[in-house]
Amino acid sequence: MLIGVSVGSSLVIAFIGYRSGKEALTNSIYNQLTSLRFTNSELIENYFNEVKQHVVLLAENPSTIDAALDLKLAYQQLNQ
Repeated sequence: MLIGVSVGSSLVIAFIGYRSGKEALTNSIYNQLTSLRFTNSELIENYFNEVKQHVVLLAENPSTIDAALDLKLAYQQLNQ
């Protein structure tokens, strides 16, 4: 009887430990993925902001403006 109660209580404790460990690992992984998603979204936003600033700088560059005007003229001459 004592052995049966000991084995039964050990099984119950093992089952409870398994469930709580599984839940803790699941929560930990979920928190890590949430943090990773936040970090990646910030990196992507920063990248697009840098690209936007680069495009604005290129658009304001006088040589870029001249090249765009020359391209427009060349395209019009090509159509003729």
